[in-house]
Amino acid sequence: MKNLIYLLLAWMFCPCILEAQTFAPTITYGVKAGLNFSGQSRGDAAGYTDYIVSGRTNFQLGVTVDVLPVWETPVHFQAQLLYQGKGGTHKRKSDGANETAISMDYVELPILGVYKHELPFGKLYGGLGPVWGYALGGKLEQDGETKKMFSDEIQNWKRGDFGWMFAAGVELPNGFTAGLSFNLGLKDVYDHEAANIKNRNFSLTVGYLFQR
Repeated sequence: MKNLIYLLLAWMFCPCILEAQTFAPTITYGVKAGLNFSGQSRGDAAGYTDYIVSGRTNFQLGVTVDVLPVWETPVHFQAQLLYQGKGGTHKRKSDGANETAISMDYVELPILGVYKHELPFGKLYGGLGPVWGYALGGKLEQDGETKKMFSDEIQNWKRGDFGWMFAAGVELPNGFTAGLSFNLGLKDVYDHEAANIKNRNFSLTVGYLFQR
């Protein structure tokens, strides 16, 4: 019985040892840019006027690092460092008055697990993972007046953000990529009892992978 156990253990772990000796992760670097169609979800507290939120169009720029830890698997790990323009326009439901346009500039770090499927023309991919964001600045426009976010005048917005990113797209053999993503903000970024506000962001991007 002991010999059988030893044989089973050897059969299980010897391939792992061999793989560890030949382990060489594949790392791919890339750049991306595209359009953001951003908005904000808003839940108004009881006793406060209900608002509706319309979206804003902005852009994004960023770099990516894609790591394939084991060559046999189609699952990759991908980190991105992005500039994201976000925001929304808030209007009172009853009469559309009291319009407030918010624009914020974020630096974000998504960490995604990405599945890639080989096809004759390239690869299709889909992935998801957490994303952390930090607002570098922004502006608030109301009644013809523009104010800086996070200044002495505007202090009831939070810089930190957190959410989940869902991504999909295609990679071509020549290195070019095209993709779409949705960023679902989970953190209330408005520090006020009047409302709970969270970021939403849909992106269309193109990019290029340098090392293949």
